[in-house]
Amino acid sequence: MTDYPIGIDCVWIASDSTGSLGAFVTGGEGPIPTRILSNEWIDIVDIEEYIEILPICSKAEFLIPIKGSDSFLSMARRGFFVYDWKDVHRKRSECSKKYEKVAFPDPSLKISDLTGKLSLMAPSVVVLDLKFSDVEFFDPAVFIDSLVESP
Repeated sequence: MTDYPIGIDCVWIASDSTGSLGAFVTGGEGPIPTRILSNEWIDIVDIEEYIEILPICSKAEFLIPIKGSDSFLSMARRGFFVYDWKDVHRKRSECSKKYEKVAFPDPSLKISDLTGKLSLMAPSVVVLDLKFSDVEFFDPAVFIDSLVESP
């Protein structure tokens, strides 16, 4: 298993019950599924780079404007629902302990549409019993059994 990438703002991916894909931006602190850290195909610090290689296939919209958020919009244009760990910018007492949806695609990319190295890691992708289109706030502790938290 790979250790938590301390202080590195990286991305992990998951699939919802419809096969749509979500990109979860850790802010260097958000929890990461153990199976993503231990996959043998792509190091977690490289996942966003592989997403950026995918062709633009969707229109994308922000739910809330975020300064310096070009990468969020870019991932949404490649078909991913994008969630951010905003707690990294909050006082501890104000933390939600949830990833928050910041951008969404129309249409969404499906896990079966992944190509290249991302398709190789598909078996490691967590499949969640929810629909990203319906979920604004995602608490990974509710849906994922094995998480690695930032130390």
